[in-house]
Amino acid sequence: MANLNMNGKWKQDFSQNENFDQHLREQGIGWFSRFWIKMTKKMPVEEFVVTEDQATLTWGDHGELVWRHNAKKRGEFVMTWRVDSSGSLEMTTQLPSGKTSRRVLR
Repeated sequence: MANLNMNGKWKQDFSQNENFDQHLREQGIGWFSRFWIKMTKKMPVEEFVVTEDQATLTWGDHGELVWRHNAKKRGEFVMTWRVDSSGSLEMTTQLPSGKTSRRVLR
């Protein structure tokens, strides 16, 4: 995979989310935290570091997630990402349940 211009800090655009609650649920985020995120539309600024085949996402002091681009293992989140023509980062995730989640960050 080509290294896209994704390295840096991004803030989520909640108006363009699809199945984000399901995405958080399948990551093990509890009901109260998901409710708080939905009502306040607040998420930590996300910092991405992208290499040839994976993205590492850091949420401030809240932890770190690593995704491999187009990888598929049982029970794994499979993510594809791209930077669109407006400069927004669009991430589409195949959840372990088979559903798809879409997030847009600016």
